[in-house]
Amino acid sequence: MKKIIFILCLLPKLSFSIVQNNFLTPIGGIEGITGNTGVARRASVGNVIYNPAGLAYINTHKVSVSGSAFSQNWVDVNIAGASEKIEYFQTTPSQITTVYHTDKINLAFSILVPKVSKFKTSFELGEINSEVNYEDQETYVGPSVGIRVSDTLSFGASLFGIKRDFSKQENLYISGEENGVPVTAQRFFSLGITGISAVGNVGVSYAPKKNLLFGLNIQSPKFNINSNYESKTFATGTNNSTSSNATKGDATFTGPGEVSFGIEFDPSEKLKLLVDLGYQFSKFSLLVEEDASGGRAFYDYNNSIRVHIGVEYYKSKKEAYTIGASYNEKNEVSSLDFIGATFGYRLREEVADSMIGLFINKSLSETINNVETNYLMAGVYLSSSINFMK
Repeated sequence: MKKIIFILCLLPKLSFSIVQNNFLTPIGGIEGITGNTGVARRASVGNVIYNPAGLAYINTHKVSVSGSAFSQNWVDVNIAGASEKIEYFQTTPSQITTVYHTDKINLAFSILVPKVSKFKTSFELGEINSEVNYEDQETYVGPSVGIRVSDTLSFGASLFGIKRDFSKQENLYISGEENGVPVTAQRFFSLGITGISAVGNVGVSYAPKKNLLFGLNIQSPKFNINSNYESKTFATGTNNSTSSNATKGDATFTGPGEVSFGIEFDPSEKLKLLVDLGYQFSKFSLLVEEDASGGRAFYDYNNSIRVHIGVEYYKSKKEAYTIGASYNEKNEVSSLDFIGATFGYRLREEVADSMIGLFINKSLSETINNVETNYLMAGVYLSSSINFMK
């Protein structure tokens, strides 16, 4: 029984850290329906996060009023022959951006939600029942600037303050027999972390030819500004023995830096090909030194790569069909490798630029500490930006 209890307590961490992968959920404008390709792209509201140098080529005042992903998620967990399934629907309001245009310099201000997980689930493994409530969300708020040096060269930068809200509650129930005597036990644990951190990125965009564009974006590590936590635990058993503990104090939200490189090649007026390559650096991020249960909360980020490929086919100057593919290597020790695909449609009009697409992400199965986890995400992505007067 002790082994099962240990595995079950470990299960939420193994299952839920998988959503830490960068650029897994569609984000941006046209980027979201082309496999999240945006490092070598110009004149998109998505430039604020992919490569702010591209902002310099937006030639109107603009506001992005949506950019939302709606996904159904399935998680299968196998432990020693026992299988549990988790299903939940997720809405991610990924981006709102406004752009102010001038001849050489464009300014933007954005609210981004690149990562969010909120769900309730329960597990049943023999004599053990567990209920888990989980919430984790990052909200980015901040300005960006794109500076146009010439028709071929531009620079840009973004600076975001990040509001991070993390909450996990676990109820564990055990019933069975010990030496022929019925035994029951209950354990409650909660951990809530709220923090403010910041991250910046700088980029360059260079077009040596009219149909060829290179992009480079450097994202700094996230650094903590002010974070705190509160944790509680309570346990009781058949013999009416109880124990409880409550702690609170300072927490730390940090994250790794990344360098990404992109290419856009236009073999014809109707076709665009894009490739993004990203490399994330390793970093150990300790959120809480010791919670109420005596454990630590942390992320242990790996050196990892991500590869994104996008294709845009323009039926006309207004309409385009898009496809994309991606590979996200596990970027945290308890995460997973993901492959993904997107299919989309774009309609460009004088006053609006609208996108709709379908996306799917599938984890590559991996077993960690005798726990095998499989994850599937599928959904719809919507984005629209409005062009105002020049």
